[in-house]
Amino acid sequence: MQITKAFLFVLLAFAVTATSQAKHLETIVLQLASSSANLNTSSEKTVASHSKVQAEDIKIPDVTTLPEGTVGQAVFVRKLLTISSPAIQVKKSDNLQAKKEFAQAISQYNKAIDETDSARKKLLLDDVVKRVFKAAKLSTTEQMTSGKQQQDFNKKLASLHSLMNALERISQEKHKDNLELKATLKHISDMEKEAIQAFEKHNELLAMKTLEPAYLLVKTSVQNLRQGDVLVRSLNFESKQEEYEYELDRNNTHYMLLKMLVEKKTSLSDYSKQKIMDYRLIAESLSAEAKAAAQKNDHEQAIKHLEKSTKNLIRAIRIGGVFIPG
Repeated sequence: MQITKAFLFVLLAFAVTATSQAKHLETIVLQLASSSANLNTSSEKTVASHSKVQAEDIKIPDVTTLPEGTVGQAVFVRKLLTISSPAIQVKKSDNLQAKKEFAQAISQYNKAIDETDSARKKLLLDDVVKRVFKAAKLSTTEQMTSGKQQQDFNKKLASLHSLMNALERISQEKHKDNLELKATLKHISDMEKEAIQAFEKHNELLAMKTLEPAYLLVKTSVQNLRQGDVLVRSLNFESKQEEYEYELDRNNTHYMLLKMLVEKKTSLSDYSKQKIMDYRLIAESLSAEAKAAAQKNDHEQAIKHLEKSTKNLIRAIRIGGVFIPG
């Protein structure tokens, strides 16, 4: 005899609320549920297979042996683990934390089915429900984070392309279409390709880490080509202090480029490493003099020190095999 799921739950609800015939009616429900267990299990496996949620490791409760009052909860929780939207969402997710939480939920469920104590069984099943929804939340958070990471990466990539176009345009305006500049653009393009490949492999952190020095390099190259443009410099700064702050930022950027693109290289000769260190020490000394002059409000002198410091950093970067205008 085949019994529908809805009919089973109606009978069960009636059994729980009835007073004089509760035990007698629940016995009937258990017997009917046992006779239709194979039908229900087959139906669940079909849906689970369709939704790609694996249920092989989830025990099928023997409703004839479950303690009084836990039948409905056990059946509900198994469906939550196999054919529910949260289960499907976790299965589709790549979030390792979500999958780990879901695996623990399955483990807890199997323990609950084997548990003979009614109170303990209810606690375990309640814990399973909490873990399933926690896993679903983790997978949703990952999707939102992934979307934001994609957006941030696209923005940075668009900015990189804009600056690369600007670099080519300015170099043509200044008649500096030379082999060294082309080498810079190729270096930037290579880093961009590495970043895109990392992102496509879902390594967003490495992708942004690779793209950042490429962005800084092209940005600094544009700034350095514009450095000799008197018109731009005279119109952009309202005071010597403002110009000093600009030069300080440019100086700091070159320190970052030296660290990101050169100092981590393992292929440099001992001679090159020593020369890079020498130029860096000179740059650091000039930077310190610039800051000291700025503290005395002598921003004009501070600017001169920073410009010299930056030039030494550019020399160090070039020795490291990365051409940068300046």
